[in-house]
Amino acid sequence: MKKIALIVMVLFAACVVTTLNAEATPLIDGCTNFQKYIGTTRYFNADVWWAVYEPGNATNPLGTKTDYTYLYQIKNVDGLSNDQALTMFGVLNENGGHITDGAFTNSFNLDDLFTTTYDLSGTVAPINGYYGTGLNCAYWDFSGANAIPGGSTSYVLWFTALESPTWVSGNITAGGTSQNESLPGPAPEPASMALLGLGLVGMAGRTIIKKFKA
Repeated sequence: MKKIALIVMVLFAACVVTTLNAEATPLIDGCTNFQKYIGTTRYFNADVWWAVYEPGNATNPLGTKTDYTYLYQIKNVDGLSNDQALTMFGVLNENGGHITDGAFTNSFNLDDLFTTTYDLSGTVAPINGYYGTGLNCAYWDFSGANAIPGGSTSYVLWFTALESPTWVSGNITAGGTSQNESLPGPAPEPASMALLGLGLVGMAGRTIIKKFKA
């Protein structure tokens, strides 16, 4: 009986530690690559790092939020000589999600959330950000002198929403052209199955990016 009791206590302690560790990390995180080609000419190559925190998570670097927090950071990957500076980033609110707040910050970088450092020192602030329930997207303007040149990284861009994440369309514009790829964004409930798929794909994306960066 003593052995059984000891085993139960060990298993219980392991469950508690697992729960605490789960609360200390984002709900999901990862990286999506955006590349735009016209014919054989590449116009830009950018990585968008992202993380989503659940409501009430005290480890959220923005402080405890009562809604889901969506965080993004853009790195213009140094590349070909004709790669363009990045001028706009947007996340389409195509599912009718309720965006409640948003802004941008340089108080931290998203690589602070990862075990490996990816040199995401954010130095470029947008002119402004636009978000809210009345818009069908959240977007940040990097036009003119605020464009993100090759090798540079944006501030952390964020918004909060009532809904949990699913895949939505993200957009980057540069050199008068743009490219869409899938990014996490708010989805009306129920979104549990979409969230499960997002988490699995996100983990796969993290693995691919780590191999790519190695």
